[in-house]
Amino acid sequence: MASSDSSSDNGPITASVERLRSELDRWMDAAISGGEKALNSFGIGSKGSWRPPFDLVESTDEVVVTLDVPGVEVSDLDISLVGNMLTVKGQRGGPSIEGSDLLHVRNRPVGDFEHAIPMPTPVAPERVSADVDAGVLVIRLAKAESAKSHRIPVQSGSGTATGMPVQTGG
Repeated sequence: MASSDSSSDNGPITASVERLRSELDRWMDAAISGGEKALNSFGIGSKGSWRPPFDLVESTDEVVVTLDVPGVEVSDLDISLVGNMLTVKGQRGGPSIEGSDLLHVRNRPVGDFEHAIPMPTPVAPERVSADVDAGVLVIRLAKAESAKSHRIPVQSGSGTATGMPVQTGG
């Protein structure tokens, strides 16, 4: 007897297509809500001539963004946070070529860069710090209180608290 549920016939294919559709929907939502900055975060924007690699790590209390920026002067860095979009701009100069000097190879990126990095959770803009050491920029963004986990006591039918943790926030 043939099943009337066609999704069971194509289970793995249907699931793969659904995952792809879901991912494309997420990209479109990000592009619509974040504009060009969102496109930059996916690596398809047009700002800057190069983009330093970065890591983004979320812990219980903060989000830490680490970017490799060797050769970039602190005075050439511009870091801003608008909503939950962190933007890092900067510039790195190249070797000076004078007179009859001839540049044979340029493998190191030079010029302007811009990274727009969406935060995975709400952050507290008043509690952000940035430090550069040995060419590594570390930006620490404290999570907003609303994004942290809070314990909520759960009452039983008799009115006594059980102390069970309940996840709240982002």
